[in-house]
Amino acid sequence: MIHAPWRHLPAVLWKRRPLHLTLFVTRRCNAHCPYCFYLAAAGGETPSAVELSLDEYERLAPTVGPLLWLAFSGGEPVLRRDLPEIAALFARHCRPSFLTLPTNGLLPEATAAMAKKILAVCPDSTLVVKVSIDGAGEKHDTLRGVPRAYDKAVATCRLLADLARLQPRLQLGVNTVLTAVNHEAVSRLIDEVAAMEGVRGHTISLVRGQLAAQHYLDVPLQAFRAAQNRLRQVGKKRYYSFVGGRLKAAEERMRAELVAEIAATGRSPLSCHAGRLSLVLSETGEVFPCEMTDQSSGNLRDYGYDLRRVLATENARNGLRRIDAACACTHECALMLNILFSPAAYPRLLRCLMGA
Repeated sequence: MIHAPWRHLPAVLWKRRPLHLTLFVTRRCNAHCPYCFYLAAAGGETPSAVELSLDEYERLAPTVGPLLWLAFSGGEPVLRRDLPEIAALFARHCRPSFLTLPTNGLLPEATAAMAKKILAVCPDSTLVVKVSIDGAGEKHDTLRGVPRAYDKAVATCRLLADLARLQPRLQLGVNTVLTAVNHEAVSRLIDEVAAMEGVRGHTISLVRGQLAAQHYLDVPLQAFRAAQNRLRQVGKKRYYSFVGGRLKAAEERMRAELVAEIAATGRSPLSCHAGRLSLVLSETGEVFPCEMTDQSSGNLRDYGYDLRRVLATENARNGLRRIDAACACTHECALMLNILFSPAAYPRLLRCLMGA
């Protein structure tokens, strides 16, 4: 039986431990997106010199506790060949209800094979694979800096859709990063993704972070709102098929509304639970309360790979104080938890659910 997400309901009242863990498993990537906030922060680091090893993850996992959601990230996570083994460790010790695997889709066969392996070693979890597509046809190729990137991403979607028909615990989605250079053409992409068989969800994320080329951040908010409206028009009644899929669609709708509001006003109507309900772990072992901060709570290697010891440090407490004092970013993972675990959000979430 899939690990029931309802076991985390007490966190609505007591936000005492992380339910969502993002693992940046590698900084390596086979694409060249100029609007990648993570690679822009790489500086002069050697991409794979200090990645956590499988043995190190094995020491970490027992200290994390039960998870609702384990999200892999990068770089390109598929380049981490031992990713199924990492997933198996967290499945055994943390029993996540959901796993997320984002991918640029440049390795169709390898991605499908990895998804199949993760499903096999995580028999009680739903795996959501999100293929990144930022434009239709050659537009995507140019944005990603890779010839035939669009064709490969579409091929990845086809292979995953075939696998999902045999493995209902696999949910296929597409994510698009909206930037200053693709927002005018995103409507065509939305229509193309809507026509893809097996795609359960399509999300559009507003570009964020400190980028090497800051002009990519200049997205008219009206373009973001228009893209979200178009998504609802073409994707209405298409939900993830897991239990709570319709609620997830409502949360995504509310989240998009909040992103636009926060980007426009610089304020969030909800308290942020990053650092309490969600944590981020870099491929080098640094623990962060959120992707949007460069102030580490500590490195696991300095604390015997015990996450609890890192969270007890003064650095970790200072991070929470900074979030409590002035936090209003558009980080989607944090906003998802802020919505699902904040009773103040429920009236608006219910309206989105009724209109989903």
